[in-house]
Amino acid sequence: MLVRLALVSLWVSSGLAVSSCTSGEAVIAVTVRQSEAAGAAFVQAEVDGEPLALVSVGGVQQAETVASAQAPATVACTVTDGRTSGGTVRARGSVRLDLRDGWRYGVTCAVQATDPATLCMGCRGSEAFPIDPALGVPADHRLWVTWSGDPLEDPPID
Repeated sequence: MLVRLALVSLWVSSGLAVSSCTSGEAVIAVTVRQSEAAGAAFVQAEVDGEPLALVSVGGVQQAETVASAQAPATVACTVTDGRTSGGTVRARGSVRLDLRDGWRYGVTCAVQATDPATLCMGCRGSEAFPIDPALGVPADHRLWVTWSGDPLEDPPID
């Protein structure tokens, strides 16, 4: 049975208004999109272990945070079965970002068969994480984590 599966993407070009940051800080933004895939899931995004409060903007859920650029940040997404965070963890993926002062970062977490970085302009890397088959997604699907980062003052694309 096909149901909606939420996809988390931390992506600054998602339409979310990017915060400014002061010296020694970096911006990280999050977007949660829906995808038609098998299984029921609840997706939670976090930065350094702190869950992000997502708000609905134009049909997708989004959040952003300003982090200290003095230390790396770990951005993670967890996929659980069920409609709340109390479900069984079926996939978890994370990326450690070496933050730079005055930069913005995007991380996309997506459940799909192919590497989303192949279609991503400006992505710096990607990694696939296994999904528990009990979630019900197709066997070739993985939790892909793709990341990017650029200076706030000199964005590559307007």
